[in-house]
Amino acid sequence: MQSFGYHLFPFNKPEDNERRPTQRFPTPQALGNNHKKVMTKIAEELFDEAKARLRRIEAAHGIRILYACEAGSRSWGFPSPTSDYDIRFIYVSPLKSYLRLTPMPDTITLPQDELWDIQGWDLRKCLHLLKKGNVSVIQWLYSPIIYRNHPLFLTELRKLLDYGSPLPRLY
Repeated sequence: MQSFGYHLFPFNKPEDNERRPTQRFPTPQALGNNHKKVMTKIAEELFDEAKARLRRIEAAHGIRILYACEAGSRSWGFPSPTSDYDIRFIYVSPLKSYLRLTPMPDTITLPQDELWDIQGWDLRKCLHLLKKGNVSVIQWLYSPIIYRNHPLFLTELRKLLDYGSPLPRLY
């Protein structure tokens, strides 16, 4: 991974600050009598696969992911048996990327397949949208399923909500 030349936050191991999903996939009816054991195993395997995909994104794009969460029906608590995993993340690029005369892309979107829908926003974009009260960013910050997190990052970003537009947060 590239050297970043600065550190926005003192990083701990992200695995220390993750929250495992409480929702399970697939449905108990599809799994038969031993559904609790199988569902837990499937959820754990998919959670670990999501974290592995995030590590590969970091390596492929030369970025550092500060926060990653579930943003779709699973985060709202009502996934269907065919729900995909909607992973959203906030990242930073190396310092030299921010000093370029031509701006770098501020979004990373992976091709969607039947199980994974993964997209991330650069921290700068995220902060601009947060200032406007963007509902998507707010939803990400309060997702109950977190794949990667630095406790200082999430705490400080949530504090910024007080400085943004309060009206969209009410809905």
